[in-house]
Amino acid sequence: MKILLLNTHSTLNLGDTGIVLAQIQILEKIFPDLKISLTSRTPRIDRAFYGPLGIKIYPPFIPAPGVFTGIRAKCMGCLKNLVNLPEKYRLLREIKDSDLIISNGGGYFYSYRKTIPGPTFIQYVLHIKLAIFLNKPVILFPQSFGPFSNSIAPGLLKRILQNKNVIRILVREEISRRLLIELLDAPTRKKLDLCPDLALLLENKGRPEISRWVSLCPRPILALTLRDWNFPEVEGRTQSANKREEYLNSLLEISEAFLGQFGGTVVIVPQVKGPGKLEDDTLISKEFWRRSRQLEGGKNILLFPPERLTSPYDIIALFSRSDLVVATRFHSALFALVASTPIISIGYQHKSSGMLRALGLEDFLVDIGTLSCKDVLVLIKRILNRPDEIRSRIKNIVDSTRPLITARLRDSLDNLSPDYSQDNKNRVREEM
Repeated sequence: MKILLLNTHSTLNLGDTGIVLAQIQILEKIFPDLKISLTSRTPRIDRAFYGPLGIKIYPPFIPAPGVFTGIRAKCMGCLKNLVNLPEKYRLLREIKDSDLIISNGGGYFYSYRKTIPGPTFIQYVLHIKLAIFLNKPVILFPQSFGPFSNSIAPGLLKRILQNKNVIRILVREEISRRLLIELLDAPTRKKLDLCPDLALLLENKGRPEISRWVSLCPRPILALTLRDWNFPEVEGRTQSANKREEYLNSLLEISEAFLGQFGGTVVIVPQVKGPGKLEDDTLISKEFWRRSRQLEGGKNILLFPPERLTSPYDIIALFSRSDLVVATRFHSALFALVASTPIISIGYQHKSSGMLRALGLEDFLVDIGTLSCKDVLVLIKRILNRPDEIRSRIKNIVDSTRPLITARLRDSLDNLSPDYSQDNKNRVREEM
């Protein structure tokens, strides 16, 4: 069975990497003779990570400028991709030779632009259109859809999803499902199904040295992830910059209040290192750490070395030794749940709010636009007063969600390969 994963992002984003690893894990269980390839926006970097797993890596068919930092790099990087015709031919050949095309799980089908969709949205849509053109079956693994600030993006999405070659559309949360129900025709709605994020299938198997580093910190330990969000709901750069400042100041106030009331340690965890400046959490994490030096107790705010976080398993191991995680990054919250560690999720898109509600954990969700120290401290006290009860609740939720995910994926993948015998299907069901 040859499967091509389209629209993976980059191993610089450990959230995306977690989704890819979970997909590989379950696909290998279902298809013993599996051969996997994937597209990546950072193919050279990803080949070093996935190459040892026997996975072929292809650059995207068209570039997305956001991968590159600086005008010169954007121009040169995009031009290099556009003129690299041999790689485009190889990708088309890989699509043609594959038995199944899977659109990588994640949250990429949205558009905040007021007039036309951005190049990233176009890139992802075009990949699926190429698979349809070459008459390949396409499944969209658990995705988030929207929001859309223009009419072109949902129109393009509607055209590809309603094609007969798209045989299954898995959505991560109810908000996305409702959006697609309103967008799509009746026959296409039958392709829809809810399936939680695949990162919940991961396990806690990070390197021991990660756990040892955290274990040396004074307790309680609050792990914190940040991201440089641009607050697209506000107008103008000035207002966006003001909202960013409010966000940072709120997290600084929360960290100072936590250390003042409970002692312990705040550990800043840069989950994403690119691609592109806007996606690089190390920049805002270092900025936050420098500003925290002025706080009362600031010496107990530590920045975990970004270069030491090389896989999602490292972050899960780090969170497993923490007492709670305040997570702006969506997958930081999910990695913490895998580690059975209590979370406070700072939601910036409906993928955050939708997934927390689907898991019955919406009481630990706060909105990035209205983030306040007072509200978060209430949740921190609640967690630290009842840690064992909340950890047990989280473990039960994750344990009950995993069989649901595997069942949804198994149902979507059944009967795709003519060589996939009934005996194999029965064996996989027993293993799952």
